[in-house]
Amino acid sequence: MAEQQEEDVGSLPLEERFVHKAWKVRKEAYEAAAREFAASPDEAAPVFTPFHLSPELWKGAAADANVAAQVEGLAALCAYLKHGGPAAAARSRPHTVQAIYEKAVASTRPAAKQHAVEALLLYVENDKPDLVVDELLPALSHKQPKVAAASLAAITALYHNFGTRVVDPKPVLKQLPKAFGHADKNMRAEAQAAAVELYRWHRDAIKTHFWADLKPVQQADLDKLFDKAKDEPGPQQQRFTRAQQVQQAQQAAAPAHDSAFDLAEPVDVVAKMPADFYDLVASTKWKERKDTLDALFAVVDTPRIKDTHVDDLVRALAKCMKDANVAVVTVAAHCVEKLALGLRKAFAKHRSTLLEPLLERLKEKKQSVTEALAAALDAVFQSSSMSDCLETTLAFLVHKNPNVKAETAKAAAATSAVGKKVVGGAKKPLARKLAAPAAAPLEEEGAPSTVTRPASKAGAVAKPAALAAPNGVKLAGALKRPGLASPQPRKLGSPLSQPSDDDRVAPSPSTSKFGAGRGLTSKPLGRAAGPPKSPPSSAGQLPAPAPALSALSAVQLAELEELRADKDRLTALTDSLRSSNTKLLAEIAELQNQNAQLIEDHTRDVLQIKAKETQLTRARGESDVLRGEMDSVRKECERYKRELSRLGRESLGRDRDEVRRARQDEALDLSSLRPQPQSAFATHSSLSPTDEKENHNASRAPDADEPRI
Repeated sequence: MAEQQEEDVGSLPLEERFVHKAWKVRKEAYEAAAREFAASPDEAAPVFTPFHLSPELWKGAAADANVAAQVEGLAALCAYLKHGGPAAAARSRPHTVQAIYEKAVASTRPAAKQHAVEALLLYVENDKPDLVVDELLPALSHKQPKVAAASLAAITALYHNFGTRVVDPKPVLKQLPKAFGHADKNMRAEAQAAAVELYRWHRDAIKTHFWADLKPVQQADLDKLFDKAKDEPGPQQQRFTRAQQVQQAQQAAAPAHDSAFDLAEPVDVVAKMPADFYDLVASTKWKERKDTLDALFAVVDTPRIKDTHVDDLVRALAKCMKDANVAVVTVAAHCVEKLALGLRKAFAKHRSTLLEPLLERLKEKKQSVTEALAAALDAVFQSSSMSDCLETTLAFLVHKNPNVKAETAKAAAATSAVGKKVVGGAKKPLARKLAAPAAAPLEEEGAPSTVTRPASKAGAVAKPAALAAPNGVKLAGALKRPGLASPQPRKLGSPLSQPSDDDRVAPSPSTSKFGAGRGLTSKPLGRAAGPPKSPPSSAGQLPAPAPALSALSAVQLAELEELRADKDRLTALTDSLRSSNTKLLAEIAELQNQNAQLIEDHTRDVLQIKAKETQLTRARGESDVLRGEMDSVRKECERYKRELSRLGRESLGRDRDEVRRARQDEALDLSSLRPQPQSAFATHSSLSPTDEKENHNASRAPDADEPRI
């Protein structure tokens, strides 16, 4: 029962075994995944796809509860990052960095700690270093001091391996004062190590970021460590990012710089061309066309040409490739060569205009013309990539003109730049495809000479000579019969060819069916007549198929190699498309996840905006209510002020009246007590009380205490 259960667990996919409840199953799954990653042919292998689609599996692997399984899980993560490339790092980083610094970098097992630091280094190598550092910075404020110290040590390892040009030191420099002031001594020690490592790269420039926040004792200790670092050799970057590795590979594969081209000043050939160049190059006299091309050659014969508008010039040279005069074609080819060598990569955009006319003109049999065209093709190939020229070149390798096919293959094979690109890009199948058609026209040119040599006689021999060429391919099936394809004809033909050179010339395809003939030689017939020798018919026919068999075998082998090359090319194309499809599917899944995240973020932002708008509307309403209350309070205050003013005036009037009455009463009392003369009494009695009061008030001076209105 247990064995059956183990077999059932072993048949589960890796992603299901990664989350199995048994730690042994998880451990075995981690080990199996690491082996498959190491054996994968490239980053687009199907073994990476499940983990690209479910990167959260690595969070559990990096933080496995079982320490033995955790070590293997971290090792599998390192293999995934190493062989999966940037895609693996970008997908898994958001899920694993926190688990690594919380559960792995401070592990008591050295293997787990080593794998954890290696995983962080691989993330920097394959992903954006700034993102990795940003996700590590929260670890410096972790509640467990050992986690914070181990995380700072891991960050120091990043700077030590990649340098500060790859990993930005500014975020960590801002955190150093807090690390120096930490209560844990291990954290302070790691802060010192980080400061010394950064000092090795930037010297005293780092002091401006944290020096003022340190204690004098810490400054003195760091000065001692900095003095020791000054005596050490300068830091060197030990590990390189994926982009740096690609750049180094390109620099190593790039050809050596041409000092003559680099030091030369670009020449504007359009400005130096003859003013009547386009008129003379279209002249009806070949001499004028050649002379103006000679003048152009003197202009373009310079190490470096300025990239200007030369489209009209290129079209004129392409038209010259169709000129009826071979001298004009030769000079035009030399001009194309110099123009391509002077423009280098800038000439690639003119490749399609000139490549086909140059290849088409290879039909010329004059050696000087073909050499000039081959040199021009070499320069054109060097100015562009082989993938751009491959389709056109392959089309001319099956041209109807044998000379065009042969010269095209020779030009492609003789070009050093093309040879490098063929070997590096398409490998052997493409090389065979370029080389196989080159042999066909050469064999076709040599075949008629072999057939026409014995055609000195008429009659039976002349007819087979005419039939030999078409039967060279059509009789291929007949030559594969057991009687003819066996090696016996070669064994029988060798003794007949020993006596003289004529015997080696006598067997030919023309005599394979119609006998030896009278126009060849009589020696084979004489030997065949003797009793010890074979009959004349067998002696004359058995050696004959050998040359035809050899020629047909070469053709068949060339066709077979071409078919194999096509098969390899299609297989490679299928694999490339399959890997591209896998990458695209993974990218689609990632984009869908990003789109879902963006939609979620957008929804959250919209809800927040609506909540803020609701709060703003509520605040505006409350503000309007408060503004109305303030207006009512202001009006009430104005009313109170008016009421107070009115009450003040009324009370002032009452006080004044009371004072006046009191004084009048006093005056009356005084007047009653004072004796009055008769005359005065008579006068007073004649006035009314009101008049007497007014006169009394008018005659009396106002009192200083009396309020004035």
